[in-house]
Amino acid sequence: MGDLLIYWTARTSALLYVISILQQLCLARPLACNERSRIAGGVQPRQSANRPPKLSGRFTWTLGALLLHLHVALALHFTYHWNHAEMVNAIARQTQDFIGLYWRGGAYINYTFMLVWLADAIAWWLLGDKRYRQRPVWISMIVHGFLAFIAINAVIVFGKGVVRWTGVVAFLIIAYFVWRAINKTRAVLPVLAQEQP
Repeated sequence: MGDLLIYWTARTSALLYVISILQQLCLARPLACNERSRIAGGVQPRQSANRPPKLSGRFTWTLGALLLHLHVALALHFTYHWNHAEMVNAIARQTQDFIGLYWRGGAYINYTFMLVWLADAIAWWLLGDKRYRQRPVWISMIVHGFLAFIAINAVIVFGKGVVRWTGVVAFLIIAYFVWRAINKTRAVLPVLAQEQP
């Protein structure tokens, strides 16, 4: 039972990570688009009273972060019997098996990943949707760049079989939507510059 809980909390957390990233990328409208509409005298579309609000990704982002913490607690309990040193050594052996280097820092990188994800989720709740999305781009790039790098290593590099290939497909889909979001922003900026007096 413990192994199933460990397995599925990790997989569900990873799935929620992907879903939330896709929600954020698909639903985010670049600030420039809103600015262009204002300059052109356009009216922003209003949310219909009968239509449910768009999901921002905040709930799935937070739930994924919490499930990751539960995953680590379950692994410590069922697999390592609360022996932290044993867990650190097991992760170091996995690293050695894969890259040939026995490095005990992997567990601490995982902890950093967990803390960054949870801190970002908490920030999203404290700031609210609008202020969270308006934070400086470099903060989002650092947070999401770090999380993506670690997630790619965990799922694609260290994963095996179906997990690895599902991870490859998921990250290719995310890469497509990132590319699309970047191109949308690039297309709006020249138009915006022409419309300003």
